[in-house]
Amino acid sequence: MRFVEPLEGRTLFSWPSAPFARAEFAATIYVNPFGNAVLSDQTISHPGQTNGYDVYFDDPGSFRFETRGTLATRVAFYPGDGQPTRISRRGLGALSGLPVNDQKQMMHIAVQALNPTATGSYDLIVHGVAQAVIRHMNHARTPNWFYEKTDISGSNDADAFSFVTPVAGSWTIWVVPDHQLDVTMQVYDSAGNPIGGSYSTPINNGGVGFTESWTGTLTANTTYYIRTDGFGDSTGHYQIFIRPTPTDPAQHARRHRHHRRR
Repeated sequence: MRFVEPLEGRTLFSWPSAPFARAEFAATIYVNPFGNAVLSDQTISHPGQTNGYDVYFDDPGSFRFETRGTLATRVAFYPGDGQPTRISRRGLGALSGLPVNDQKQMMHIAVQALNPTATGSYDLIVHGVAQAVIRHMNHARTPNWFYEKTDISGSNDADAFSFVTPVAGSWTIWVVPDHQLDVTMQVYDSAGNPIGGSYSTPINNGGVGFTESWTGTLTANTTYYIRTDGFGDSTGHYQIFIRPTPTDPAQHARRHRHHRRR
């Protein structure tokens, strides 16, 4: 089903219903702990194309989103499944004051070219709801190690963590799920820019019950952030380990297997 928007007696735009069909779905947006995201170089490749996005936040509030770039666009907001409730004015690819009434609620946004026959690229920017709880990770018993244990309790639940690097160099983050959780992870710098994963593609290489990891060079005395989530509707418990990258990865893998058996 599509929502047809008339203007001046002519039918100009037809907006699809959410959730979007495969041909209309562009990406799920994974916002950083500050509630923000930037998806660059999004493309309208054929006339009349709709790019639909899923987005959700861990806490209530309000958000806005906009498009920038060489392609003039219009945008639509869906508070849930069904038809859009807000559509940008002609010539303006932005909407603001959008309600997040129910945290962890999947919402949807859509983008079309202002000229239905036009093609081109744009950037999609989300200014959203910051995560109310960002767990600051403390040192584990071993110097320069960090550890946390918690769970993903429901659909669209996400956790945010921060830690401060005591030394510079190569660091590795492991997220170790229980046997039923398909855990995902993103790593962000102090400004909230993704350095592990992206705003539309989390680290999710293993699947249900498998450890996810990321290794990168970090600066000393700097705050970094981690976002964890369950892929799709996956839920369960997990543990996070952070430490300078071990010189013997096999030994650390054995340690992780030991933790998972406990």
